[in-house]
Amino acid sequence: MCAKVIKYSVLLNNIKEGKLKVTALKENLNKDIAPVYIVKGGDSYLREKAAKIFQGLVAREYSDFNFSVMSLSDGANSVVDALQTMPVFDEKRIVLVKETAEKQLEANLKILDKYIEDPNPTSVLVLFAEGDNLKPLEKKTEIVDCGRLEDAELIYEIEKILEVEPVRTMDDGAKRMLISFTQGNLSRIANELLKLKSYVEEKITSDDVRELVFPDIETRIYELSSAMSERNNAQALKVLDAFIKDAVSPNAVFGLLINQYRRMLHINLSKEESVEELAKILGVQTGAVFRLKRVAKNYTQIKLKKIVEMLAEMQYKIVSESVDGNFALQNAVATLMVI
Repeated sequence: MCAKVIKYSVLLNNIKEGKLKVTALKENLNKDIAPVYIVKGGDSYLREKAAKIFQGLVAREYSDFNFSVMSLSDGANSVVDALQTMPVFDEKRIVLVKETAEKQLEANLKILDKYIEDPNPTSVLVLFAEGDNLKPLEKKTEIVDCGRLEDAELIYEIEKILEVEPVRTMDDGAKRMLISFTQGNLSRIANELLKLKSYVEEKITSDDVRELVFPDIETRIYELSSAMSERNNAQALKVLDAFIKDAVSPNAVFGLLINQYRRMLHINLSKEESVEELAKILGVQTGAVFRLKRVAKNYTQIKLKKIVEMLAEMQYKIVSESVDGNFALQNAVATLMVI
């Protein structure tokens, strides 16, 4: 018993700080397999990819015996019982727990925590987190990151999807536009590529993406703020009309705009910080920092502060129902186009 615990402690010490990207998971598992993993991040495409990689650890012909998908609603004791069962004609048994958001979470976490202290060396437990609900266990496990990938990683994944039948090619500009329109959500990128492939017979261009892919709301917020900063009134009004036509909540638009201008103010106040440092502080990818910098350079710090205050005041008027939401939004855009 003691020897097993010491061995696991050594393994934990060898786990690198931070999270293991799902794109590096297969290679990592070929070198060493930890007894417990927590899969975090909201990209369903990447979460499913992680599940398939873990399933690939067992021989296909014995998968029915050695690969299980369970839920914590079954009770953590049932999960532990499955983990303590010896694999059949294989080296490992894999137990995936995909449903972890349930009422008895705290009690189940105690049972899992006890198991993690002395895990079965022939089993691998993979827990799929819902937000931070498994945080008490994270320090004792290896974390697999299924959050947004960097742009270079997304382009690599796009190229792999394009190679799947029906094979298509795609302009570099079209790839970047698709990433921007989807906010780098790989699940949506994969779905949009399926649609683009069905409509485009050869090379997918930026015009194809612009025509067939509906931009994410945050992308449209960036387009709106960019157009206003450059005094491109026609483009700003076009984006505004799209918000109104699609019945997007004016309160939500104000919230996103306030967040956008606050980030730009922080960027202008933090000229000594690197793009990587800013990305970490602002909670965005480095590509988003570059885009925000392009817009922020058109404003002084004082103007950005006034804009944030003005938008916050207008949002308060919407919430207090003292002014119509769409009217307030139109008024705000009109003001920002000349500020």
